[in-house]
Amino acid sequence: MLVEALRGVPAAAIWLKLDGFGSSSTPTAARTYIDAAADFHELGIPVIGDHVGGLVGLGLLAFGAVSGIAHGVTLHERFDTSHWRKERQPGHGWSMPPRVYIRELDLMLKRDQARLLLESTARARSLFGCRDSHCCPRNVKDMLENPARHFLYRRIEDVAELGRTPESLRAQAFLERHLRPTTDHALAAANINWPEEAMAKKTRDQRKRLDALRVAFSHQWEATPPRSFASVPLRRVVRDGRG
Repeated sequence: MLVEALRGVPAAAIWLKLDGFGSSSTPTAARTYIDAAADFHELGIPVIGDHVGGLVGLGLLAFGAVSGIAHGVTLHERFDTSHWRKERQPGHGWSMPPRVYIRELDLMLKRDQARLLLESTARARSLFGCRDSHCCPRNVKDMLENPARHFLYRRIEDVAELGRTPESLRAQAFLERHLRPTTDHALAAANINWPEEAMAKKTRDQRKRLDALRVAFSHQWEATPPRSFASVPLRRVVRDGRG
């Protein structure tokens, strides 16, 4: 009914924003999203996953469910309306504290948590510290002091890599180049002898989540490979009439 109602509507793109869905969604939710989004492809216009980031967002791109993802800079990678129903307390704003993106674990951490992770051992620094001199010339120091820059570099690089991969190979490339290395890093993080139980629990939980996500996306690829791909949005130079 939604697809039929949208047929013929003068729209440049469809933006999908689902309550409770985003970067931390369950594997089942991600697979359901992929199947549901495919119904909108027949409209022939781009489909954008709004408030979706992390490996879940990259997975949606790789499997052709959406042709773009939208989110904030280290923020708003999940859409959740639960706080709308809560009374705002005096002195408490809606903004979140700055967070540091740990790409190798698909995690956003508060700065003190990221410092604990990155500076705990030389092995942790080697595994999870940014080694791209264009992004973070001073490695961990730049990750902690300028987390927004680090996040943008890493996310743009991941999306661009998928974009350079042919559609027919994109899902498999995502599994091999993104999911598999991340689950390997998550295993290494979970095996570190953390001085704080909170960090130990976070890394254990993330390992379980990523393992489940890898299994789910692998099953999706084997059972129902992408049957269609969302139309690609026009580039800005084309939209502005400069291309």
